[in-house]
Amino acid sequence: MGIIATLKVFAPLTLYAASLAGILCGLTGKVRWALAVVIFLLPLRNVVEKIQDFPAGSQIIDLLFISMVFGWVISSTSSSEPFMKKSSINAPVICMVIYLLMSLIIGTYSLTGHIGLDRSEPRVQDWKNFTLLPVLFFLTTNNLPDKKWVWRIFWVMMGALVLVNYYTVSQVTEYTSLLSRVKITGTFQFLGPNEVAAFLNQIVIVLAGVYFCIKRSWIKLFLLAMIIADVYCILFLYSRGAYIGLSVGFLILFLFKNQKMLIPLVLLLALWQVILPEKAIERIKGTT
Repeated sequence: MGIIATLKVFAPLTLYAASLAGILCGLTGKVRWALAVVIFLLPLRNVVEKIQDFPAGSQIIDLLFISMVFGWVISSTSSSEPFMKKSSINAPVICMVIYLLMSLIIGTYSLTGHIGLDRSEPRVQDWKNFTLLPVLFFLTTNNLPDKKWVWRIFWVMMGALVLVNYYTVSQVTEYTSLLSRVKITGTFQFLGPNEVAAFLNQIVIVLAGVYFCIKRSWIKLFLLAMIIADVYCILFLYSRGAYIGLSVGFLILFLFKNQKMLIPLVLLLALWQVILPEKAIERIKGTT
């Protein structure tokens, strides 16, 4: 516990320094290094909140994204590679961002009578934060040069998720009742148990998909441990929506990747009143 306490003290300063280094890397065209910093920080909102105590800390994520976009544009002008790699997802993502921007402008005009956007307004902040995800998609697909860097980013993601699981498991084991579940926020500070469960739900399905595609046994064991930890958290977050989403996700995944796993899934769904913990059963029955 002493080691963990020490890490908590030095982590904000260390990650702040890493963020500044990432910004410099992004501005000089080494986007992949800045990308690694951003991907590690995004799910660790508790750490990002502490970074805000440092100069420009409240804007550190935005500055990282600006530096990466700048570096991407600059590096593409001196490279024979196209600015944006061809993908069937590019057009739908761009159209979605434009649609959301137009909706924001129209909504602002309807509410205020003018089309000027104030970045301090909550609606503009929400649009900006949501748009960061499509930008992250384009930065990732166009700035990872080879398979080695794909694996590096993968392990950066896993490192962040280990910390997410550590915090969430700790909170789940501390707040065990249906009433105290509202105190569980994981690493996200301002989210509730349903939102945390929804996030973990997506992570489980993604990790399970990777699990079925990986051949190295030690990586499969690591992924299995992560999946078990996430499912444990989802189970005791008592989110009925997450239960449904996880069941549907596993159903679709098993249909395409491993149909034998449909048998235990169907048995679980049929016998949930016998298999699941008492409080989870009580939560599900509370739906009606």
